[in-house]
Parts: sequence; structure tokens; C-alpha cells
Amino acid sequence: MMRILEEQGASKNTLNATRRTLRAALNVAMKMGLCGGNPVTKMFAPKVTRNKKVYFDAEQVQALLTALQGSWIEDLVKFTLATGCRIGEASGRVAAR
Repeated sequence: MMRILEEQGASKNTLNATRRTLRAALNVAMKMGLCGGNPVTKMFAPKVTRNKKVYFDAEQVQALLTALQGSWIEDLVKFTLATGCRIGEASGRVAAR
């Protein structure tokens, strides 16, 4: 299954999430006596590389706020800058699943 997902271009994050779900499901099956072992525990999790986070400096923040002054999105940007929320969290957007 994991090989198929990989061949279909699944990301390492997706592979890790799938592995975690399978491992948890098989652990429950073992506790219920439905299987004798969990082969997923022998699999290595794919190494996920994290992108370096980029932050605005004070000058960039000021330039952004100046550029957005009076725009419809100004308050939302100010809120995200003040709280650290991501745009989806701040706007209440729900991702399609």
C-alpha cells in the first residue's frame, strides 16, 4: 500500500500520516486478539524535510501595513501579525477534505 501511494506521488507527510493510522489500527487489532503482530512497527518513517521559516523584520511589517492601509484586508493582516495566526485560522476558512 505504501509503495502504491509513493508511486502515485504522495508526499512524505501523507506517507507518515498513513503509516501512523495503519500502525494505530493494527495495534487495536492486536489488543482485540484479531492479529498476532503489527508489521507496520518494522517500517521506517520517511524523513520529512522542513522548509526554513521566513519571518518579516520590522521594516517589512511597516512597509506591508503602509501598502495595505485602507484596503479590505488591512484588519485581517494586522490581526495575523499580532497573533501569529495563519490566514486560514484567522479567516475561519475550512479546508476541503
